Amino acid sequence: MQGWILSLALLGASCAQGTTWVLDREVLEARLPAGISVEELIGTLQKEGIDVRFQEAQDRILWSRGRVAVSLSPSPFSPYHLWVYVEGKKTLDECTADELGDLYEGVWRGRKAIAAATGADGFMILTTEQPRVGKGNGWVGVEVIPYGFNGSGGVMDAVEKNALNDYLYANRFFCRNIVHPPETVQAIRDAIGTFRYEVDPDAPQERDWTQKFWHHGRALHQTIQEVYDALGQSGALVRGDRLPLPSDEEGIYEIKIDPDRCAFCNPGVIEKQIVSEWKGLAILMSHKPMSPYGSFVLIPKRHQTSWDLTREEGIALFETIIALKKLTLETTGSNEWISYSQDGLPVGQTVPHTNTHFLLAPPLLRVALTGLQHLRNDRPILSYETMREMCDWNQSILLPHLEARCER
Repeated sequence: MQGWILSLALLGASCAQGTTWVLDREVLEARLPAGISVEELIGTLQKEGIDVRFQEAQDRILWSRGRVAVSLSPSPFSPYHLWVYVEGKKTLDECTADELGDLYEGVWRGRKAIAAATGADGFMILTTEQPRVGKGNGWVGVEVIPYGFNGSGGVMDAVEKNALNDYLYANRFFCRNIVHPPETVQAIRDAIGTFRYEVDPDAPQERDWTQKFWHHGRALHQTIQEVYDALGQSGALVRGDRLPLPSDEEGIYEIKIDPDRCAFCNPGVIEKQIVSEWKGLAILMSHKPMSPYGSFVLIPKRHQTSWDLTREEGIALFETIIALKKLTLETTGSNEWISYSQDGLPVGQTVPHTNTHFLLAPPLLRVALTGLQHLRNDRPILSYETMREMCDWNQSILLPHLEARCER
């Protein structure tokens, strides 16, 4: 597959006479498919008129403690995309409780520093143990992808959110030509070490919670095209035309959400969807699952709008992900899981209560259909009886894994 992608890139090179490509030598050498040398790649591109240059070596590390380091991603999806990792550990299971606590703190510090230096007010926080474009090495860790720079007012670009979902679920994105000004990187580096990691569980929470997004029509059209392409690639689509592009773009669409009616503080919702509790967290199952094996939602029991957890809650969060990973492997045989949190309105957080999703990565047709249903507020909802049956069954498998972690 990598060779096929590279062939396409070379095929298009002759159309780009006189251009310059700047490459990261370290990433290139680590990710080139077997049988292709750096010299062969550069020589072929130069014959097509492409000037290949290498980026100067950079110190990407912004903060570290023990084995945990916060670094700039070598392959960023967005500006100041962070890779926070535990050196020497390839899975969360291998990490001690202190290392899990430091990992959470590294993510917390990174997002606070970026918010202070750039005005970002939304973050996609992604954890997997699989190879990812945005990871800087083979260790286990968390990607932090900022959005809403310089005060977005909480507005989400629906087209950009489609691209983010494509990276989240399919691990792919096109080159985005991102440059990090040295003065901004230095401001982040200065800020990240000065923050005192301190979370007040009783602090007042944000009151204004209005979801705003624009490019809604374009995003809807784009998602329908993804369904069209998936059906075409499967061979199921016999005939049919692509839909025309929408005409004039509509303005910003708003949905006002009452923070006093938080779904995750509603006893009825909790009673229907609860699997278990663990060290201050509630482990729920989604009543609108994207995966046929079920989707889990991890929340602090206290009301908290942003991803500001105490150290104990942060450790418990990673311990729960470890247990869910083992449950999923035991019940499905798959380790292709992802866990993510949409922290802030610009990345699509809809409930004013921080929450982390855990699920097996769904096929792209499922992602596209769910996207259409979400935009129409039309996603299928599981019945109370089905939810309780699923939750009780998963609880019997999950609890032993949580308790085993506690015995370490």
